[in-house]
Amino acid sequence: MRYRSLLDDILLCLKDPCADSRVSALLIFHNLMGHLKKKAKAIALEKLVEKLPPFFDDESIQVQELSISLLRKMVESVEGGDEAEREEMKKKIWRALVPLLFHLNEQTDSVAQASQEALLTCADLLENEKLKRRVQRKDTKKIGKLLLEQDRRRLPDHLNFCMKSLADTRASVRLQAVRFMGVAVRRLSGTQDQENLRKMCRALHRLEKDLTWKSGPRQLRPRSS
Repeated sequence: MRYRSLLDDILLCLKDPCADSRVSALLIFHNLMGHLKKKAKAIALEKLVEKLPPFFDDESIQVQELSISLLRKMVESVEGGDEAEREEMKKKIWRALVPLLFHLNEQTDSVAQASQEALLTCADLLENEKLKRRVQRKDTKKIGKLLLEQDRRRLPDHLNFCMKSLADTRASVRLQAVRFMGVAVRRLSGTQDQENLRKMCRALHRLEKDLTWKSGPRQLRPRSS
């Protein structure tokens, strides 16, 4: 109970509108991870792993980097654990893979590097050599295709995340969302999943009205008023 209460208190700090408070909470978690015993670590993993991805898009670069590197550290913490612990972590990290992918070519180098390191650690845990090779090359298009092939069930989650990412202020994140949706549209064409296909097509059509392309896709930016 003591650990749960402590973790709950720190998690509340992650919701604080002050970026300094969120940074402090993440730093505490970083420091705790190396000292928690098995039971306390299991509680921390249960409470935190699936709560981290939204912070990858935080307005604070430091919060982005710390949350991504904390996920990597938590994945590393189970690599020498028992099989049940590793299998549980494998289930949890699938939801984080697409958010990490979207930051792989982040304009802030430290965030991009943290994302690559976290993806490589996840690939190691998943024993997915194909994913690992593509992450090492930062081949975002093929990574997206692979994730869609290997976990089709999460397509609705991926789609919802893409929709949110289309409104991101960073061009690199918007561009990655467009690319991922483009891969998904091609995979869904000719299938029975017409509902998700229509959703993506509508979103891309709206994006075409709201954005303008300058000198190639890497300079995708909001249309000036």
